[in-house]
Amino acid sequence: MCFSAQADLVAGIVVGGIGVGALRQVHRWRELPLASLPVLFAGHQLVEAFGWLDLTDRASAPTGRVALWLYMLFAYVVLPMLVPAAVLAVETDAGRRGGWGPSPWPAGRWPPPTCSPWCGVPSASP
Repeated sequence: MCFSAQADLVAGIVVGGIGVGALRQVHRWRELPLASLPVLFAGHQLVEAFGWLDLTDRASAPTGRVALWLYMLFAYVVLPMLVPAAVLAVETDAGRRGGWGPSPWPAGRWPPPTCSPWCGVPSASP
């Protein structure tokens, strides 16, 4: 949410409740990855709340560090792999399942340069 720990906490709880409702509507196993996205986003929001608590010195530095890495892991590893796989799992038309298209990241540009200033990872820029 990028507002405060309280906003992230409320958003995590609300989105988590919606996610539980989405999971209850699953009828086939291949719908599960897509239906689990709201629950995963809720967890992401709750992790972000701990990041905010660290920024305001209401959580320990190790807690903030773990929250940072969990947040980044979800945003830059889990989510980019899970969303296409979840959509592909529910797609029934073989013609639309075919081409994935080009990668959004040019070769040798991971992590994306926009990540570097705020996540502390060296840029892959030339």
